[in-house]
Amino acid sequence: MQVTSTNHLVSYVRDQLMALGSNGGQISPAVYDTAQLLRFAPPDNPRPAWDWLMAQQHPDGGWGDPVAPRARTVPTLAAVLALHQSPLEHTLHSIESGIRYLVAQTDDWAGPLPNDIPVGVELILPTLLLDARKVGLVLPESAYTAVEALGQHRRALIANREHRSGTAPVHSWEAWGNEPDPALLDASGGIGHSPAATAYWLSCARDRPEFIAACNQATRYLQQSEQATGCNIAGVVPTVWPINRFEQIFALYFLVISGMHRHPELATLVTQQVADLAKAMRPDGIGMSDAFMVDGDITTTAASVLAVLGSPVATSILARFQTNQHFFTYPGELQPSLTTTAHAAHALSQTATGKHAQDYLLHHQNPDGYWQGDKWHSAWFYTTSQVLVTLGQQQQAHRSHVNAALSAIQQYQHPCGGWGIDQPTTEETAYALLSFLVSGQSDHPAVERGYAWLGETYAPSATHPSRWIGKELYCPTRLVSLIEGCLLLRLSQYQGQDRAVGGHNA
Repeated sequence: MQVTSTNHLVSYVRDQLMALGSNGGQISPAVYDTAQLLRFAPPDNPRPAWDWLMAQQHPDGGWGDPVAPRARTVPTLAAVLALHQSPLEHTLHSIESGIRYLVAQTDDWAGPLPNDIPVGVELILPTLLLDARKVGLVLPESAYTAVEALGQHRRALIANREHRSGTAPVHSWEAWGNEPDPALLDASGGIGHSPAATAYWLSCARDRPEFIAACNQATRYLQQSEQATGCNIAGVVPTVWPINRFEQIFALYFLVISGMHRHPELATLVTQQVADLAKAMRPDGIGMSDAFMVDGDITTTAASVLAVLGSPVATSILARFQTNQHFFTYPGELQPSLTTTAHAAHALSQTATGKHAQDYLLHHQNPDGYWQGDKWHSAWFYTTSQVLVTLGQQQQAHRSHVNAALSAIQQYQHPCGGWGIDQPTTEETAYALLSFLVSGQSDHPAVERGYAWLGETYAPSATHPSRWIGKELYCPTRLVSLIEGCLLLRLSQYQGQDRAVGGHNA
């Protein structure tokens, strides 16, 4: 789609608002889950998926975006294992290149583990290493001592609990499960909203005649999850699905914090989405879908949206996600999340609990001024913007912290005007611009340059780099495109002009 004016952009954002959550949400294809599906539950004609997997390998031999090296280990090892058993010819070079990459990458796992390690890596990576050893692939396993120790701790926690469908531990069932209980299938039809876990479950259940109906259900889940990627390739699946509530709630949140929920051509649609969200809110919160367990990040974000738009959530619901001064996403998680705490602090800003959460965030500000190391997003521009949304409510009290963050963001602006960890991206640029906007500095010189670059570069149908953290990096594509569109619309109001957008890459 080509966006040529602000009017066209408004129409596009309207279309995306109407589509929020449809078909389970839109999300990028995943190397890890596709590799696991090809290993355990390949489609009838797997050749297109094999070809897709081969095409994702980088020149350095690894799979996954180089901006987050630790997020590359699991997809690379899974791809190597998949290729090792593939029917394709000429895979030896790819396998050897993948192993060389893994050997060269082991230093990334030395020392204490940070909070932004991929989801379930402490369970998944040791399992993949064991699978590699079984087929004779030699890897320096001693490099992963820390992650394996964390995995042993996690496995002990899992072993002591009875697990239900649609819960966080089941999302990584492929790394610890062995008995294919049909009761683990949730309302989506899959295991833990995970294509990889579902594919492995199928491999364990397919020879059990009493599980025929459940296997058919799981197979349909995998086929439906394929559609979320937009690739239209059988067997190419996302890292998590469905994500319809996550997509809906975060889109509404960005509309609210950017002020675009009041736009005259969007307000009615926002009201309709909020009414739907209010009905979906459970007594204990809300999750990524109606079939998944409640989530502290999504619940607190939804609470902010509902409070602004007239349907406040009881603070007791939010308090259940608190531990000490920070907030957790799921019970028993081993790494805290800065952005979950930031979203909770925003929702509870008028309470003492919100003040404690803000203090936690201030304490974890990087000496360079930004916030880094979140478990759900790899780009510090996102993490920083979410903290500034909260601090912006009390700018005078936190002026030195806000100024330090904005100074850091300005320092990391690329000469072209965009922002990004490595190369400038439209998503990270939107977060940088949001940081200035919520801090009351929409007239900052960096904003004009960033707005110009985003307007020239924005193309809703373009492929976005993956920056969100799951089992590997991924992109919730509809959500990200809508976030960028919201920031462009909001800044066009400040600039007082109908600037053409999408000029270079549309």
